[in-house]
Amino acid sequence: MKAIDKILVVAAAAATMFSCSSDLKPGGETRPPMPEPEDEDDVMEVGKVGETLQGWTEGSLDIHFINTGRGESTFYVFPDGTTMLVDMAGSLLTEAEAGTSMPTEPRPNASTSSADVIVGYINHFTSGQSRGHIDYAMLSHYHEDHMGTYRTTLPDGGDGTFKLTSFAEIGTRLPYRHYMDRNWPDFDYPNALTAAKHKNVMNFVTWSVKENGTVAERFDAGSNEQIQLQYDKASHTDFKIQNLSSGGRYWTGVAQNSEMKMPESYTSSDAIPDENCFSCAFWLTFGYFDFYTGGDLQYGRRSTYSYMDSEAAIAAVIGEVDVAKANHHGTKNCNSDALMNALSPTVWVSNVWRDVQPNPATVDDVLAANPECDIFLTNLSEKNVPNFDDTQKASFQSTQGHVAVRVNKAGTEYYVYVLDDSNMNFTVKSVHGPYLCK
Repeated sequence: MKAIDKILVVAAAAATMFSCSSDLKPGGETRPPMPEPEDEDDVMEVGKVGETLQGWTEGSLDIHFINTGRGESTFYVFPDGTTMLVDMAGSLLTEAEAGTSMPTEPRPNASTSSADVIVGYINHFTSGQSRGHIDYAMLSHYHEDHMGTYRTTLPDGGDGTFKLTSFAEIGTRLPYRHYMDRNWPDFDYPNALTAAKHKNVMNFVTWSVKENGTVAERFDAGSNEQIQLQYDKASHTDFKIQNLSSGGRYWTGVAQNSEMKMPESYTSSDAIPDENCFSCAFWLTFGYFDFYTGGDLQYGRRSTYSYMDSEAAIAAVIGEVDVAKANHHGTKNCNSDALMNALSPTVWVSNVWRDVQPNPATVDDVLAANPECDIFLTNLSEKNVPNFDDTQKASFQSTQGHVAVRVNKAGTEYYVYVLDDSNMNFTVKSVHGPYLCK
């Protein structure tokens, strides 16, 4: 792995800045030309290799891809300190259960739970009014590598009606003020979701609403008002989250309108899309910075059922972004050429947790859309390394570690940090940037 773990350090801005002309924002708004930096406050203090990356600072935007080796979890600190956690990696999949696709090693070790890693990470990178809770928590969809494996052997939580999966344990230790998922409160689509893992989510959220005052609701595809800055909205009018999809419903690209693209009901089990296809997705903008995330959206079996291309409706309405999270960990049948051409990201981050991720053909689609794209992987199995050619390997800026994106206060440039995940010290392994926003 070390042979392809390409480490970049901060160099002269002329050699490391990237730019592209795109002024599209959600809803068809346009941006004025990007100004030259005028205020010293717009310039971030850059973290240094070998030192602990310091916490969020007021006015900037942090996006953290937390690597537990057991799935996907992304933590955000918005410009006013509002926090959001999307997914709570906590798969307990064993090699004996995995079949031909092995999970990656738990990070930092098998004795440290995903909840411990995520809570510790959040506590390090937040401060002041943001500490002690999470303002927004969202499950992109109901899969174990995003919410934690349900097992009867797990400890009971709260009133004893739920088990402490990573989703529930984190929410017990850092109460969720707002909670969203693709189908709350019904759990009835595409059919009745009655498995123990679904009941555990329902029971925990019901308890949290009662005990912690959590506001629970369905993620509203089309809305750009559901997720709001909680502490100083007036000072950051250039921050917005446009909800793109949820449970098969998609933003139309007009105002806050949405349309159901999946069938309302299904006549056969074969016609029901995979749970991944119902993932929640959104488009975040802050100044000139744009970010896309879409859970595990994918396009498998679209030749038989066109609606199973759960990326197509997003590709039709979204513009270019600076940073994109890989759909479905970058495995096969996701991150389509249409979506990647629409996004054309400068930075693509994949939360890898199995040895088939990312897929070489998927990486090809990313690089075809933008040959200069920098790719950051939270993990890369030695088994998968020989599947990539030299061009693909050269695009890999990291193959092991947490990945942190930090945007300056003006929303005009950002750095990407790779952090050591072998302990809980959050030491900087490499620094990439500055990248100039598009």
